[in-house]
Amino acid sequence: IVRVADSDGFATSWSLIKGIAFAVSSGAKVINASLGSEVEIPSLSDVSDWLEEQQVILVSPIGNNGIRQALYPSRISNVFCVSGLGPNSSKAPFSNWHAKADFAAPATGIQSAWWDGHAGVWNGTSFAAPFITGGIMAGIPNQRSAEKLRVSSISRALARTSKSLNWINPNYEDELGRLIQIDRFVEKLAAR
Repeated sequence: IVRVADSDGFATSWSLIKGIAFAVSSGAKVINASLGSEVEIPSLSDVSDWLEEQQVILVSPIGNNGIRQALYPSRISNVFCVSGLGPNSSKAPFSNWHAKADFAAPATGIQSAWWDGHAGVWNGTSFAAPFITGGIMAGIPNQRSAEKLRVSSISRALARTSKSLNWINPNYEDELGRLIQIDRFVEKLAAR
């Protein structure tokens, strides 16, 4: 865990970049950055290119504005963009949608820890992105060798083992991403 935001949840591009660099230098192979900006941060494109060279995956939420838009960094081409789903895999009312969306995960009624140690219930695509991050991490220990851990091979395995959400969400065709099936994804990587 790397803290990049202040106590109000605000981060700067510099704190995010430093946090990403620290995570990579600490051996991270998958990074979840559950934050977003409507304004493009040019330096993050360079950082995402560097992450790809390092064979590190960055996962980020699409946003909670309920509009056709992917926030940054999720809008960057080599960042995994995650939209949010409600019950029955329908689009969560607040989730953004966009052709850039790669994957979708539950984003409503997520139980998590509150600052005082009690449990709280949360909604948001920032809670969907960790599902995808965790799903990817579930497959990584099954790699036979570190050389096989390539962002491109992970992307292909996810695409081949995920399923379309278009039939459930016809108004958002190809704009919510795909639903990963973790068991199939883990089996696919283990078979390599």
